[in-house]
Amino acid sequence: MENNKRLKQKVVPFNQSTAYFIKKASQAENSDRLLDALVYYRKAREMEPGNISVLTAMADIYTELEYFEESNALIYEALRKDPTSREELTFLLGCNYMGMSYLSNADTCFRQYQKEHPDGEYTEEINDFFDFIGNVPLDAMDTPMSEDSLATYSKIYNARRMMIEKKEEQSIAIYKELLEAEPDNITVLNDLALAYYAVGDIKKAIECNRKVLDIEPENVAAISNLIVFYRTEGNEFSAKKFTAILTNLEIAQPDDLHKAAFILSWAGEYQKAYDCVIELLDYNPHDANALHMAGISAYNIGEFDEAMDYWEAVQKLLPDNVTAQYYINKAKESKQNDSDDKLEYLFEIPLDEAETQVEGLQDALIQNAEDVKVQWEQDFGFRSLLIWALGNFEGELYYKLVDLLLGIRDERALFELYRQLLNPKIERVEKQYIVKGLLEIGEKPPFFVDVDGKVEQIASVGELEPRN
Repeated sequence: MENNKRLKQKVVPFNQSTAYFIKKASQAENSDRLLDALVYYRKAREMEPGNISVLTAMADIYTELEYFEESNALIYEALRKDPTSREELTFLLGCNYMGMSYLSNADTCFRQYQKEHPDGEYTEEINDFFDFIGNVPLDAMDTPMSEDSLATYSKIYNARRMMIEKKEEQSIAIYKELLEAEPDNITVLNDLALAYYAVGDIKKAIECNRKVLDIEPENVAAISNLIVFYRTEGNEFSAKKFTAILTNLEIAQPDDLHKAAFILSWAGEYQKAYDCVIELLDYNPHDANALHMAGISAYNIGEFDEAMDYWEAVQKLLPDNVTAQYYINKAKESKQNDSDDKLEYLFEIPLDEAETQVEGLQDALIQNAEDVKVQWEQDFGFRSLLIWALGNFEGELYYKLVDLLLGIRDERALFELYRQLLNPKIERVEKQYIVKGLLEIGEKPPFFVDVDGKVEQIASVGELEPRN
């Protein structure tokens, strides 16, 4: 016992520096442990928020993992902190926009690079980009379609939009018109089946998908739909028949694996759903949605430790993800209690838990500013809650959340606000509110803002006024 005490007294405290975490990140990256590298870089960033090399390294990893929006947010953060660090960042932005198929934005970035760095390191790669683009219209599909195909695609897009807007009858009319010209169009038949199902016409929905199987007997979407339709109709015999067919299919395409996993889990075939998700991960082992599905699948077959591993991987990718933390806690509790309950494939927290989160938000809104700051700095759950709410609420609550972050005013809070400015789904009026708030707390323009699908440098609120 005395020896142990003496040994403890000899231990020298080790203060980990930014350089230490950068070194660990670099070692992880060289070993292709990209998620671990992100964790180490994130710790280095917390210690030195203005370190451009750390921001760039993180952006580079996110680009490699195909998280282009995450990468762009970090790049714009680096450009905001040091406008002179442009060469590599401008090139990386162009690569990200190209990865997202925003060819017009990629074109702008690469032309800016050519202008500023005519003999730069990435000149050859950029020339390859322009050779690739050739005469393809910017923001068009990479492979030009015929006029007839484009017209069909446009009508399908409109019909799907009608479905989202709960205008099912209008959607059905468009699909029926398309089938008059192309009676064997599988995409249209599958979509029409879902439209009929949405209005409660199960028999016509079944007819559409049976016709698909006459044309393509192993069509995963049609088989999956029929399982749902027959079970809704109360025809358990046919539902089980098509479940068996789906279970025995050799499925290869990622979209089909995703669909099959979802339906098989819904049908109670948890092991087969798990197998589909594991195959899906082979296509992209760092896809957060697929990792979450893998967590759900492992949980549903009782592999709670494996499930937690998948959700911890999601957290390494998206560190403030409140959904992943909720499911990690759920898996810990279920392992302790030897639970046999099952989860659905929803990449969000359940509604009852969301209601609890809203109560937590209401408590935050009545705290004084200093208490909010302290809780933001010390409580991961609270920080994740605010970030989650910022992406899930609108109206008055959204503005109150913006005000909270403006009041906190540290690097993480400001970063989330700058991310909102880059989010194409956020309305102009909300972006105006954020820009106004940033100016009021002394943040220096220009601000990088997504305006109608194009990132612009904004110096004043007036520049975000709607254009005629």
